[in-house]
Amino acid sequence: MEEDDSGYKATKVIRETYEDERAKIVVRTGQPGLDNNMHTHENLKIDGFFYKTDLSSDKLRQITKSALQQL
Repeated sequence: MEEDDSGYKATKVIRETYEDERAKIVVRTGQPGLDNNMHTHENLKIDGFFYKTDLSSDKLRQITKSALQQL
């Protein structure tokens, strides 16, 4: 994404525009020094937050599959 907080901005737009509480949002960031606090996660209802270095493509697929199965 173009800016350090683009994932948070996208999450906010999704939550405010679509108002779908069932949507699962997982943020995968390459900016490990940025805000990763519970207050932000609770306000935006982020279901997961991972650093790119900690989340392989296989693990991301597993998370996606699990979220879809919960619907």
